[in-house]
Amino acid sequence: MFGRYNGSGELGIELKAKISGEQKTWSTTAQLPETDQDNPELERLWALSRVDGVMEQIRETGETENLRQQVVDLGTAYSLVTDHTSMLVVQDAVLENQGIDKRNADRVQRERQAQQQRPSAPVKTYQVDRKAGGGMFKGLPSPGIGSGPVGPLFIGVLAWLNRRKKMQKD
Repeated sequence: MFGRYNGSGELGIELKAKISGEQKTWSTTAQLPETDQDNPELERLWALSRVDGVMEQIRETGETENLRQQVVDLGTAYSLVTDHTSMLVVQDAVLENQGIDKRNADRVQRERQAQQQRPSAPVKTYQVDRKAGGGMFKGLPSPGIGSGPVGPLFIGVLAWLNRRKKMQKD
């Protein structure tokens, strides 16, 4: 599951689940950064997930110009091959003559650089209300939540879901 958030700052997160018929709730507070360059590959994974969602909508309800354009825009912006976009390999001189930027090469370089730095970097947490002896969502039955490169993604997904839920109520 992927999500995006706009803005930055402190955010309250609440996770609710039904376990063996019993409702459980866990809460924490996190600090969402303006930009986080530690996992740049997540951008493209989010875009691919979004393309999959739009394509599913096209299969269920039929293709519209708006839906097709969303797929084209995402495929173009994130260098993805989709049902409506493709990749073309050409020499650098052709790119220069046509005024086409080499964004994919820059993106791949950022992703590889981040991957090489991660093993030696300390684990980063965005949790604000860290308590002694308890991690994020203390008492949560699933180990590893909020640690490593998944932590910021998990927080971002929860924030996105929370905002989406609020928008649907309005």
